[in-house]
Amino acid sequence: MLALGADETVRQYFPGRGSRKASVTAGIAIGFRNSWKSMQHLFDVTLSLISQFTGGQGGIEHGIVQFGIAGMFWFNLMLFAWYRQRQSQVLHEKVLLAGFGLGFLRELFMLTMASLQAYGIVNGDDLHIIFPPLEHAIFDIAILVIAAGYMEYLLEDKILAQRYLKIGIALVLLCYCVTFIWWGKHIVASPDSKFGQTWCDWIFRINASVLLVFPIVTLIKKTRGWVRTAISVALSLFFLNEFLKIPDMMLGEVYETIFAPIRHGLYIIGVYIFAYIYLRELYEEREIAAIKLQVANDTLEEKVKKRTADLEAKLIQIKVLNGLLPICASCKKIRDDKGYWTQIEAYITKHSEAQFSHGICEECADRLYGDQDWYEKQEKAV
Repeated sequence: MLALGADETVRQYFPGRGSRKASVTAGIAIGFRNSWKSMQHLFDVTLSLISQFTGGQGGIEHGIVQFGIAGMFWFNLMLFAWYRQRQSQVLHEKVLLAGFGLGFLRELFMLTMASLQAYGIVNGDDLHIIFPPLEHAIFDIAILVIAAGYMEYLLEDKILAQRYLKIGIALVLLCYCVTFIWWGKHIVASPDSKFGQTWCDWIFRINASVLLVFPIVTLIKKTRGWVRTAISVALSLFFLNEFLKIPDMMLGEVYETIFAPIRHGLYIIGVYIFAYIYLRELYEEREIAAIKLQVANDTLEEKVKKRTADLEAKLIQIKVLNGLLPICASCKKIRDDKGYWTQIEAYITKHSEAQFSHGICEECADRLYGDQDWYEKQEKAV
């Protein structure tokens, strides 16, 4: 087959030249063309497979699976953030909880609209009047809140994070206010118009792309660690989701079936990375808690062993003192277990916690000093 194709190509492009060199050249050209077709077919199949999960066919009614998958990820993230917020009571967890909640709200909104339109319950033209600016605004604010939450967490700079969030939300709301009224009037006058083919989508995409660049660059420059890397990658995927729409619009959305699945796939991967961050952090927190518990147990065991040894030593001392002690009948010295005679005071002090203070009793005082004048005078004075 290749030989026949080569001869045919030779006769077509090299009339009168049936040389071997021309045949080889034509065979290479045919082989290259076939390889290109195979690669193109592989790309089309892969893109079609991705489109089944990312809604790449264009139109909101084809994004039910995409919205469902992203919604499940956002919902789980919202649960994780709620759990950690109850455990830690830190501000950035509350911010992330709000961001994940907005992300879930956006996907739920899009899923509802797509389902109503797909089942013919609501006219798509009626939905198209309000939902493009609204879903853009909700999505952009959700991403901004999440970015601000992680900036506060990693940079430990509450003022910078709040300032970024306030400016970002203000710009998104400005974009919404500017586009909402104009788009409503425009779509009524031109029902066949697409939001992505107007200046409205340009404003949202450019604004979101610029706002996402700041936290990405800031986190890369000022922080370290795997959490920084994962968050930067996730935010970068969100940035590409917004930015790649710009060349698609520049080309008149002719290649939307190529751009859309790639963009939506990057977006879903970004949400998945956030879920991975939370799961890994929870796993590491449990490991740290287990290590601390093990250290506490080891310390407690050491204290118990030391205390037990002290008690045993004191018990031995008590047993010695309570036993039969050999004592001199004259000088009252005590013989220890090594055969040495020790003063009774020294022996008891060594084998117990007792301490001695010396004095003299009345009988001994009379016996020793009874014939002394000073003693007699002292006794009479008393």
